[in-house]
Amino acid sequence: MVEHERRILRGAAATAMGAGDAAKEYAAGFAAGVATVVTGHPFDTVKVKLQAHNTKTSVKVYKNAWHCTSRILIEEGIRGLYKGASSTFVGIAFESSLFFGTYTQVKQLLQGEAQSSKPKLEVIIPSAGFSGALISSILCPTELIKVRNLMLYTCFLQLRIQVVPLTCNAKNSPV
Repeated sequence: MVEHERRILRGAAATAMGAGDAAKEYAAGFAAGVATVVTGHPFDTVKVKLQAHNTKTSVKVYKNAWHCTSRILIEEGIRGLYKGASSTFVGIAFESSLFFGTYTQVKQLLQGEAQSSKPKLEVIIPSAGFSGALISSILCPTELIKVRNLMLYTCFLQLRIQVVPLTCNAKNSPV
């Protein structure tokens, strides 16, 4: 009976340690997601502005990515590079956290009790595939929201720029 109780306690300790490891992976994924948005969102903003402005008009608004970036910084400041980033922060942080955590849990499930220091392809590939499939079902809607937010803000700026010269002489101008 004592041996049986020891096995149960070892199993509970291993489960608790596994839960702690999984929590660390989810937290690491969250941090990775935040870092991804902080470094990557300005590039997405420039890309979307280039796509929106240089294809819908006969005159190119931006000469290249550097010109677009400098115009954003001059007209809107550093915050202009992060327009629409709030939904991206939430989405990417959640996605990365979920990817890291599910990858670790599926990998542990497939490896079983044999914790090898050497990675095995028959464990890594299905773990990554499952996690990737789960994340892709989240990633597409998140990206759509981000692009729509950027486009909405860009359209707002275009309308404001076009309306300001018409209303600047009015006494009760909202601008």
